[in-house]
Amino acid sequence: MNVLSENICGGHSIASDGEYIMIDDSDNHKLRLYYPSNDSEDIVLIDELDIEDRPHYIQYYKGCFFILGSYSGSIYEVRVFNGKMSLIDTHIIDRSISYARSFSIVDNIIFIPTADGRIYEIDLNSWRIKRVYYVPDDIGGMNFIDRIGDYFYLTVYSGKDFDMNCPSKILRGKKIEDFENNTYEDITNVLSISGTPYFITQFDGLYYLTEIDSNQGIIEFSIDNQGEIKDVKDIYEYRGERLSSKLRKNRVFK
Repeated sequence: MNVLSENICGGHSIASDGEYIMIDDSDNHKLRLYYPSNDSEDIVLIDELDIEDRPHYIQYYKGCFFILGSYSGSIYEVRVFNGKMSLIDTHIIDRSISYARSFSIVDNIIFIPTADGRIYEIDLNSWRIKRVYYVPDDIGGMNFIDRIGDYFYLTVYSGKDFDMNCPSKILRGKKIEDFENNTYEDITNVLSISGTPYFITQFDGLYYLTEIDSNQGIIEFSIDNQGEIKDVKDIYEYRGERLSSKLRKNRVFK
């Protein structure tokens, strides 16, 4: 196993355009850019960019890196020119957003779930809010949302505004309104989750779900043409919460 960096503090996501690799260094409020070395097989750090908004999620889409600032819910648009990152634009979605952890882009629409019970639907071309969905308080502390096949998948960290009396879970629904109306399907047990479900990514036709907190790991699964979840297995697991994670939790939001 190769280690890309040992100096990142509270990193959450990684994205690539096929040439460069970008990582959020969340607690240091910066982005890091990596590139294969010309004289070795190593991948080396070539640039850093300060984002004073605790960058928490990166996605590459149509020639641009989009980065979420967790404290404001703003989206930062970053492009890479000759190995240097350049902040092209900052999109302030709603100044009332208290905290957000991720976003997804589906058919030129950005979806941002927040920790205060709202899911924003934003037109990527105009950056105008098309709709705001309000979910029940017990699933209001959301982590991540994305459409996979015929379903929207939503991971939940806590209740609204960090109410830890509400359990973490993963849900899915055919429409986002299903989360508003409590007509979703709870698939937490289907995926045998024992920690806190966080982000989902896809690679080579399989899906990977990260877990944090009480149990930490990565769960691999597939989805067939009928939407049935299959072939669930742990590919990495660490039972229990590291002391360093507990200390971070007391110091900053996730």
